[in-house]
Amino acid sequence: MVSMCTLCLKIVETLDHLFFHGNFAVSLWNWLGLQLQLVFDISSVHPLLDRLPQTCSSQLKDIHLAVVVHLVHSIWWARNNLQFSSNNVTLHAVEMRVHSLIGLSGGLSTGNCIAADAPILDLFRVPHHCRFIKEVVLVCWKASTAPWVKVNTDGSVVANHGACGGLFRDHLGTF
Repeated sequence: MVSMCTLCLKIVETLDHLFFHGNFAVSLWNWLGLQLQLVFDISSVHPLLDRLPQTCSSQLKDIHLAVVVHLVHSIWWARNNLQFSSNNVTLHAVEMRVHSLIGLSGGLSTGNCIAADAPILDLFRVPHHCRFIKEVVLVCWKASTAPWVKVNTDGSVVANHGACGGLFRDHLGTF
C-alpha cells in the first residue's frame, strides 16, 4: 500500500511516525541520545528544537542543531532509498552517516568552543574552535583627581575604534 510506512510496513506513514515514533526512528534517537548522554523528547519537532542548549558555546549550539537536522534528514534518506531504489539501508549505515555529517557540520561551524565541550567535539571528531584570549595583565587602579573620570579599556580600543567592555570609575572608585 502506498500509504504504509516504507520502513516498518506496519502502520500508515505520517511525519510523526516516520521521524519520531517508528521503530527505525526511535532506535536512531536512542542511539544518538546514548552518544550525547541526553534523553531526546521525540514527541514532535518542537521539543527537539527547544532542547537546544541555551547556555553553551556557539560551536556546541551549532552541533546540537546539526544533530537534529542530520538525523531527520538521514531518516528521510533511508526511507527514500527503500521506497524508490529498493535499497534497504541498515541502522548502522544511518548511524555512521549521521555521525560523519555531524562531524562535517561541526568542522564548518564558525562558532567558538570552551574546554567543557571537548568530549562532544571529540566524539564527532570536530576540530576545536577555541576562542583565544589575550594574556591577562594585572592593572593596579589609581584614583583620579576630582572631578575627573578614569577609563580603563583593557585593550578593547584598537586603531581609535572602541568596543564594549571598558570600565569607568570616578575619583571615589565607584563604577
